[in-house]
Amino acid sequence: MFKPSDKAPDFVKVNIVIDHEFLQWFNENQHEGEVRVDIKESKNGKYYPQRNDFKSSGGQSV
Repeated sequence: MFKPSDKAPDFVKVNIVIDHEFLQWFNENQHEGEVRVDIKESKNGKYYPQRNDFKSSGGQSV
Protein backbone atom coordinates (compact mmCIF):
# COMPACT_ATOMS: atom_id res chain seq x y z
CA MET A 1 0.00 0.00 0.00
CA PHE A 2 1.28 3.37 -0.97
CA LYS A 3 0.32 7.00 -0.63
CA PRO A 4 -1.32 8.17 -3.87
CA SER A 5 0.51 10.48 -6.23
CA ASP A 6 0.40 14.17 -5.32
CA LYS A 7 -1.49 14.65 -8.59
CA ALA A 8 -4.23 12.17 -7.61
CA PRO A 9 -7.67 13.62 -6.77
CA ASP A 10 -8.56 13.99 -3.08
CA PHE A 11 -10.93 11.01 -3.16
CA VAL A 12 -8.03 8.62 -3.93
CA LYS A 13 -6.77 7.59 -0.48
CA VAL A 14 -4.53 4.57 -1.07
CA ASN A 15 -2.67 2.99 -3.96
CA ILE A 16 -2.56 -0.81 -3.75
CA VAL A 17 -0.23 -2.99 -5.79
CA ILE A 18 -1.22 -6.63 -6.27
CA ASP A 19 1.70 -8.86 -7.20
CA HIS A 20 2.17 -12.61 -7.72
CA GLU A 21 3.01 -13.11 -4.01
CA PHE A 22 -0.34 -11.58 -3.02
CA LEU A 23 -2.15 -13.75 -5.53
CA GLN A 24 -0.49 -16.85 -4.11
CA TRP A 25 -1.42 -15.74 -0.56
CA PHE A 26 -4.99 -15.08 -1.75
CA ASN A 27 -5.28 -18.56 -3.24
CA GLU A 28 -4.02 -20.13 -0.01
CA ASN A 29 -6.31 -18.06 2.25
CA GLN A 30 -9.55 -17.70 0.34
CA HIS A 31 -12.90 -18.92 1.59
CA GLU A 32 -15.61 -19.35 -1.04
CA GLY A 33 -13.60 -17.30 -3.53
CA GLU A 34 -12.91 -14.29 -1.35
CA VAL A 35 -10.54 -12.92 1.27
CA ARG A 36 -11.69 -10.08 3.52
CA VAL A 37 -9.05 -7.46 4.21
CA ASP A 38 -9.32 -4.49 6.57
CA ILE A 39 -7.29 -1.35 5.84
CA LYS A 40 -6.10 -0.03 9.20
CA GLU A 41 -4.18 3.03 10.32
CA SER A 42 -1.16 2.61 12.58
CA LYS A 43 -0.37 4.91 15.51
CA ASN A 44 2.10 6.77 13.30
CA GLY A 45 -0.58 7.39 10.64
CA LYS A 46 0.43 4.82 8.03
CA TYR A 47 -2.18 2.55 6.47
CA TYR A 48 -1.69 -1.22 6.39
CA PRO A 49 -3.77 -4.23 5.31
CA GLN A 50 -4.80 -6.98 7.70
CA ARG A 51 -6.78 -10.12 6.93
CA ASN A 52 -10.21 -10.08 8.52
CA ASP A 53 -10.89 -13.63 9.65
CA PHE A 54 -13.72 -12.83 12.07
CA LYS A 55 -16.27 -15.61 12.37
CA SER A 56 -19.69 -15.26 13.92
CA SER A 57 -20.63 -17.38 16.94
CA GLY A 58 -22.08 -19.89 14.46
CA GLY A 59 -18.61 -20.39 12.96
CA GLN A 60 -19.42 -18.62 9.71
CA SER A 61 -17.34 -15.82 8.26
CA VAL A 62 -19.15 -12.53 8.32
